[in-house]
Amino acid sequence: MELGDKDLNLLILFTKIWEERNLHRAAEKMNLSQPAISHALRRMREQFSDPMFVRSSKGVTPTDFSISIANEVFSLVQRVETLYRKGKDFVPANSHRHLSMAVGDYFALTHLKKFSAQLQKEAPHLKLTCYPDSEIITPDKFETGEIHLGISGFLDVEVKQGFHSEVLVADRVTCIARKSHPIFKKSVTLEDYLESEHMFVSVNGASSGMVDIKLSQLKKKRKVTKVAPSFFAAGAMLSSTNSILTGPHLINLSIAKSHGLKVFEAPFEEIPFPVKLYWHQRTEEDSLLIWVRDLLRKVCS
Repeated sequence: MELGDKDLNLLILFTKIWEERNLHRAAEKMNLSQPAISHALRRMREQFSDPMFVRSSKGVTPTDFSISIANEVFSLVQRVETLYRKGKDFVPANSHRHLSMAVGDYFALTHLKKFSAQLQKEAPHLKLTCYPDSEIITPDKFETGEIHLGISGFLDVEVKQGFHSEVLVADRVTCIARKSHPIFKKSVTLEDYLESEHMFVSVNGASSGMVDIKLSQLKKKRKVTKVAPSFFAAGAMLSSTNSILTGPHLINLSIAKSHGLKVFEAPFEEIPFPVKLYWHQRTEEDSLLIWVRDLLRKVCS
């Protein structure tokens, strides 16, 4: 095979069609006419000896072969782009790009304010969109570029081929209650903890969590009498009830500050709470996202 016989621009076309799943929108992104992109798609099919993309009710769908090479194509295109950017340092202050992230209560309550402030200071023209962290379990949105980064500690996400993850925050579990709670009249024992009423924050419809797993290992069970839809709501509810919330320490500190509550250690062996950062291979060499990942590490350190 002679590389000179191949049109490497077709790889860029591949990424645009993959992202848009629509030939008309892909043509607009590449400033091509409809006939031109149709002709280019025919050449792509000839060079790869595969249909590559087939028509569907909503546009086009990648073939099994396209799916098998997608990560390699995105990685190759990014490496070539990086090669041409050598010597041209990324300048956050000049970036007008769009950053989309999937985050939940944890990041929103603990680090989003500081992260947003740093973005405003260093990259004031950057557009930021935050989606619920439940989007992390839909990998196709990362593959198409709709979402660039995900941050969550509540989702047990299986990192599939083509994805990366790292621990962004190594938190732990503590407890929180209103300052006048009867449990504070003496040292808090496991028996006191179990006899108290508890609040559970249901993340994505879950009815139990890591604390219940830990207690079951001790052959114990707590009495959950209230379920909150988010940690934002839990803070307000705790201030007017005798419930105890057991959750991530940094969230508890944030809630305590906002609602005048008291944080205390859980009366059982410490439970680690790692919060992870997720991204797709297609953004591994993206200069903006390299900078954002570094900024997140600094903000969360």
